[in-house]
Amino acid sequence: MNILSRTVTEVRIVARLLPPVAFARWARGMLLAASDMFRYRSLGPVDRLFGGDFTFRWKGQEILIERSDMGIVREIYGHRCYVSHRDISTARNILDLGCNTGIFTTFALLEAPEARIRAVDAQRDLLQSARNNIARLDSSRVTFECAFVGDMRTDWSLSLREQDPEIREFDIRRYLEAVGHCDFIKCDVEGGEFSVFQGDLSWTDAVGAMAIEVHPEYGDAGELVASLRRAGFRVDIERHGTWGYVFCDRC
Repeated sequence: MNILSRTVTEVRIVARLLPPVAFARWARGMLLAASDMFRYRSLGPVDRLFGGDFTFRWKGQEILIERSDMGIVREIYGHRCYVSHRDISTARNILDLGCNTGIFTTFALLEAPEARIRAVDAQRDLLQSARNNIARLDSSRVTFECAFVGDMRTDWSLSLREQDPEIREFDIRRYLEAVGHCDFIKCDVEGGEFSVFQGDLSWTDAVGAMAIEVHPEYGDAGELVASLRRAGFRVDIERHGTWGYVFCDRC
């Protein structure tokens, strides 16, 4: 898809999501940020100009977002980046690892009306924004947990623990023991995926499907995929720039 076709697709997605007045403001940003948009071949400058607090519509619901980015909403809602290979509408348990400000959490709430969702992030301020972002939805189905996902010995995790000495590692085995079976795991933990999905993966026997955002600068993506296949998953890879999504379903 060339840049013009891609831009038209993105504009249509935004028009579908934003109320008319907000869409007009976003579209005006295309004029104001035109030079940067063409320089970087990205709508990122337009999204940044639009701001991080806004309201959009999905399935008849009005969703108020704070501290996020229209580009993230386009990816998760418009392109269904985490579920393009999976229907989660009948899921009963969903685990959101690296929930950030809760954009996928809100998506999962609306897409899977019977699901109970565990949303995990290591930064308390992001978790608070996630709580705020689902306030108009059925927040009783979401449990938030402040915990670190991945290797606790990295420079970033050590600096995080200095700021928040009470932070602990998320115990995925304990979570699975509590729920019995997790239908879907979304994982975006900025490189922590390489320690989560290595070694003994017998715990994944209780997992139906997964979408993992992979950051190859932090580890060997090929070995991660091989580990998942050895654990009994059918794995599909979708490239996205220097990183990509790994989709896992049971063989």
